[in-house]
Amino acid sequence: MSENNSKILLIEPHYLPPVAWMKLLEGRNRICLDISSSFVKASYRNRCHILSPNGVLHLSIPLQHIHHERKTVGNAKISYEMNWQKNHWSTLTSCYRRSAYFEYFEDLIAPLYHKKFETLLEFNMAALKVVFNILKLKPEISFTESYLEKGIAGYDDYRDLISPKKILPEFSNFEPYNQVFSDRFPFFENLSIIDTIFNKGKFELNEI
Repeated sequence: MSENNSKILLIEPHYLPPVAWMKLLEGRNRICLDISSSFVKASYRNRCHILSPNGVLHLSIPLQHIHHERKTVGNAKISYEMNWQKNHWSTLTSCYRRSAYFEYFEDLIAPLYHKKFETLLEFNMAALKVVFNILKLKPEISFTESYLEKGIAGYDDYRDLISPKKILPEFSNFEPYNQVFSDRFPFFENLSIIDTIFNKGKFELNEI
């Protein structure tokens, strides 16, 4: 195991994470999820990117406003003023029902959109548990109890290095796979891991 892989991966939890987030898990067995940092808008924390008939589509989980305290990943509460769960699941179904493995995993993913979760963290962890179950990943997961400074010993810190606006150079080339709508679009890399699962089925992290 390399020196980096012997460290604890420190990263924020994402909504059905992009492939780059998942690639960071390769060869690691310990993850610390940062739930103490300030919430960053327009990030993968509450957004995932999928492929639609019109190209890349953003799905965002709406959050309640917090007026008297700092919003973090750990305390961000989901808003149900609109039926976003119905919308997200309908969109996923519409976009991926023709994919090779949608019917194999539909019953595992659907419950996420039929149960109300109070916080974003609860939803993201439930979704991550499903993904880990499908891919047979069993990392040891811990959570920050307070903000951890950059450069803290024993941690491999990738916080805020994977976002919709930027991607790490070392994760800029992904192994192409057949995607839905590949007849009309070139390969779109670094979409949500759910795109990979619906199109590729079960796989090892070194295959993406």
